[in-house]
Amino acid sequence: MTPTSRSRMPRTAPPRPPRRQVAAVVAGALALTGVGSALTWDTLSPVLSTLAVPDLGSYPDYEGEGHGERTVKVPEGSTGFSVGQVLEDEGVVASAESFNELARLEPRIERLQPGTYVLKEEMSSVAAIEALLDERNLRVDKVTVPEGQWKSEVFDRLAKGTGVPREDYDALKPQDVGLPPEAKGELEGWLFPSTYNFDIDDDARTQVRKMVEQAQKELEREEVPRKDWQRTLTIASIVEGESSGQADRGKVSSVVQNRLEQHMKLGMDSTVHFVHQQRGRAGTTTEQRKSDSPYNTYVHEGLPPGPINSPGRAAIQAAVEPDSTDYLYFATVNPITGETKFSRTFAEHQRYVAMFNRWCQQNEGRC
Repeated sequence: MTPTSRSRMPRTAPPRPPRRQVAAVVAGALALTGVGSALTWDTLSPVLSTLAVPDLGSYPDYEGEGHGERTVKVPEGSTGFSVGQVLEDEGVVASAESFNELARLEPRIERLQPGTYVLKEEMSSVAAIEALLDERNLRVDKVTVPEGQWKSEVFDRLAKGTGVPREDYDALKPQDVGLPPEAKGELEGWLFPSTYNFDIDDDARTQVRKMVEQAQKELEREEVPRKDWQRTLTIASIVEGESSGQADRGKVSSVVQNRLEQHMKLGMDSTVHFVHQQRGRAGTTTEQRKSDSPYNTYVHEGLPPGPINSPGRAAIQAAVEPDSTDYLYFATVNPITGETKFSRTFAEHQRYVAMFNRWCQQNEGRC
């Protein structure tokens, strides 16, 4: 298709008003006319005619929705106003100028995600903007990483969800993924659990870097000093591994920190599960608890050397602000329902341990 006959604006054209000012005026005008915020030429044309903006007809533009299919990569760090040249180079729009003149009137374009888009050839600038704002045109690999997973489990999920070879993740080095020095070279705990929309071209390094960056953002959100990042994630990971529900996280955190203050061994089963990389049974065996691993909190006093899983936001918040209690013990008396009993004395705790043991007897093979 041949672009509509429009001559380029002379270089002596008067300066255009600031983008934010124009966007605000357009938004207000659309609101007054009862028109929604999505761009269409029918809604923009009468509004633009009332504004002191450059003549959009001065730039070449195609007409209509376009034809065929064209895959376009919007690079990381791009803004809605730097995409125009990419689209022109790929044959999607007739000119970057026409696209940008309209893009600066659409406030939502500033939230444009980087990634791979499936568009059409020879689209009008308006149609191209609408297509970029439609997430259905963004080609991504959606991967959900639940809270409390070990690094190996996270890597398994990423490989399965994106098709990147599993061994690529194991080959990553700390400097490849922006791991902060506070992590001491260990990725465990720094793969923030969330739902990620990875670009279909993202490799293992890019995926993991995004997760590490998100973990740092969460710590900054909670205003955790950098010197406390690793300690906070370590406590949060124990909270994540030991908690059965939102209501228990603050209490579990209080037990961890109360025991640390009293120089008591933490005695957390989740740390033993991490040592043996085994899931599926409640509690731990006597033999498992004898491990001399520095992560075994039945043997070694204090926190383990680092996180034992990937804690989520709620666990991090609980680590930062534990409930105010004098609890020193807890026991999950029903692993199916997650019912957990907290206690201040060892004698009281033993009664709850007996309840847990009875549950195990009644549920053979679950403990």
